[in-house]
Formats: sequence, C-alpha cells, structure tokens
Amino acid sequence: MDPARYQSVEGVEYDLTEPSLFRWEIRFEGGRYVEGLVGIFPLDQLIPHEGTTSAVQTRPRHSVQIRPVTALVEEPLPSLEPAGGSIHFHGTHHHIVTPVGSVDFAPQRALIADGHHRVAAAMRDGGDPRIMTMVVSTDGIELDAGAFHRVFSAEVTLPSSIAGCEVVRESTLDSIHAGRIAIVTRQGSIGVTVVDESIPEFLGGLPAGLTSRFVLPVLGFSEEDASYVDEIRHALTAVDEGGTAVILPHSEIRAIMQATAAGVTLPPKSTRFRPKPIRGLLMRPFAI
Repeated sequence: MDPARYQSVEGVEYDLTEPSLFRWEIRFEGGRYVEGLVGIFPLDQLIPHEGTTSAVQTRPRHSVQIRPVTALVEEPLPSLEPAGGSIHFHGTHHHIVTPVGSVDFAPQRALIADGHHRVAAAMRDGGDPRIMTMVVSTDGIELDAGAFHRVFSAEVTLPSSIAGCEVVRESTLDSIHAGRIAIVTRQGSIGVTVVDESIPEFLGGLPAGLTSRFVLPVLGFSEEDASYVDEIRHALTAVDEGGTAVILPHSEIRAIMQATAAGVTLPPKSTRFRPKPIRGLLMRPFAI
C-alpha cells in the first residue's frame, strides 16, 4: 500500500514529516471492533467478488474520494504504531482514525468488500491508477456480509417446489431466523433451502448466487428485473404494493473468498458489508 497525505473532514490537514498510512478502528457493541489500514491501493490489484449494475456505465469518477473502498486480505495486518493524534467520530459506531507512518505491508491483491461500483468507475475513466482503500484482514474479522434483498414489481404465485431445493410454507420471520431464502407475496411466504448436491459446498454460504441460479428462473425473473433494498421492511413495503420480495440471509465471508479464488463471480449487490468507514472523515483528491 502506498502512503499518502490526507485532509480531515474539518479541513485540518495532517502536518506529517512523511506521507502516512492510517489505522482505522471501528468499535461497536459487545467490545467487538474492526481494524483496517487505510492507504492508496492499486486499482488493478483490487479483485471484485460480484458484478456491477448498469448504473456503473454512467457513474463518474469523483475528483475527491470521501470514503475508502473496503477490501479484504488473508494476511494479518502489520503492527501499527501511532505517528500522531487520532480523529474520533461517535455515531452508530465509534470510529478512531490514527496516522501510523509508513509500514512494510504490500499485499499483492485484495478482495473488494465494499466499493465495487467506485472501483469500476475509476478503472473505466482512467487517471490515477490507485484508490483510497481500507484493507482489513480476514484473520479475526468482525465485518458482517449482509444482503441486498431483491424486489420485483410483479406478483408471482408461490411455487410449491423448486428443483434442487427444499421449500417450506412458513412466515418470513421464521425463514430469516432459520437462514433460509424467503419469497414473499401478498399470498404469504415460503422458505427455500438449496440442497442440490452438484454444487460446491462453499456456494451454500452465498445466498445471492443460489437465488440467481435456482430461485429466480422458477419465479420468471432475472437479476435485471430486480430492484435492490437493504432493509427488510422496505422489501415488504413492495409486497404490500403488489410486488414480490426475495429476502436473503447473510453470506459467509469465507465462502466469498473461496468463490473468488475458484473464479466464481456473484451477481450484483450480492453482499452488503457492515460496518464500513464513514464518509468524509478522511478525504483525498485524485490529483495530489
């Protein structure tokens, strides 16, 4: 990772004797925390695990980065010694950002967790071949790979069976608690578990990929028909309006890493990683 000079959201530039990396710690309930190292990472070494929507074709590369891309590496982060005072931000989570100076840490590749569209837009538009990135180690990771739920404007008849799957008639809440894919219409809700023995074991931890392959074709939908929402209550609002919602359980981070290593690319909006760096706490222009 390349060090760089940043400016804080208050407009106070760090007066560092040399370019610096930053330790970004996110603390949340139960004493748990996520630790990342923020610096400048080569775009061509950031590996996507999911596709992008058509919106990336018109999304511009912004002249100022206000939130780091989040990326995962399997190697542990180096020991990080403070090189200056910390910025603190208290919101939903407690964010602590501390300059740590230059360290000998140069992973050859990192898996994009959050920021696929920003990376794709930056690579398309050219210019600076690097992007501000928070690198997080999967060793002791506390990130959560949540889901974007699929919403469709048309209402379907709930299927009683789906090839390669077990289907049960149950409440949406029961499906969610059991970790099943839930299909919801005004008729009710069914829970779906993929049991096809022909798929690699790791794919069982990737509900968006399984939904795209097994569930949507039976419903008569494709990913191109979907709208994506991050809250279950918003998905259920679409049901009230006569649509169909597909509620997805969380993904397994290890399964995401294995799928990428196997050359499997998940559909767009397969994961929703949380927590992530907040906007504006560190800002970096593309041209410095």
